[in-house]
Amino acid sequence: MNSIASFNFDSAKAPSLMDRKVADIIVGETPVMQQVKSNIALIGQSDAPVLIQGETGTGKELVAQALHAVSGRSGELVAVNCAAIPADLLESELFGHEKGAFTGAETRKIGRFEQAHGGTLFLDEIGDMPATLQAKLLRVLETRKVRRIGAAQETEVDFRLVTATHRNLTTGEVEFREDLYFRVAVFQISLPKLAQRVSDIPLILDRMLRQAQAKDPRLVLPHFDQSAIRALCAHPRRRGYRMPVRSEPWPSRRIISICVGICAISKWP
Repeated sequence: MNSIASFNFDSAKAPSLMDRKVADIIVGETPVMQQVKSNIALIGQSDAPVLIQGETGTGKELVAQALHAVSGRSGELVAVNCAAIPADLLESELFGHEKGAFTGAETRKIGRFEQAHGGTLFLDEIGDMPATLQAKLLRVLETRKVRRIGAAQETEVDFRLVTATHRNLTTGEVEFREDLYFRVAVFQISLPKLAQRVSDIPLILDRMLRQAQAKDPRLVLPHFDQSAIRALCAHPRRRGYRMPVRSEPWPSRRIISICVGICAISKWP
């Protein structure tokens, strides 16, 4: 299977307003993350589909949020995790259904394709999408129309598609249609592992703590001295540690456990 080359752009050409919008969402000052942010700013206003690739916890949904923020689209960002929804329910989730279309369909349901009209549809873990639904997604991308389950008529939709995966879709690791791959991967953004952006860890930690405090004002922000920060930065290289870069603020109880973990790491030899 042929592959589509990832795009790398000159960060100096990125529009400054777009850069600021991206920086509000994406944390990182390492060269590899500066390139990621530059690419987001430059392709954000295109309607072409984007495939985000990266390990679990590298911040793929944050990239989708940033792409939507700079897109200029007035609609919502609608996110669907294809791996979290059973295969027999995913079609109804995406396409919606009419009342009485099947047992249990007591009311009409608007699917995620229609919900994303005028905005962005983010399909996370698209590599887990069943083959039958891959064919239906391909048709939606070709016709820009969807038909709810049980409906007689099709509905036109206008959304920007952003997908993400932690798998390699081109090596046979998963069953993924080649024609669909070329549709969803017009642009590609690859996210680095945390071990490849170690110097960003203090920035990620600071953002994480401040988001948690904004959600729970009672949370007192801890202060970590330089020895703790140095130990934390050395940790990913030494043990393959993951600090998930989340799209939602951490719960305060989780923040406390992370802080305890950082204290423990700083005492390791």
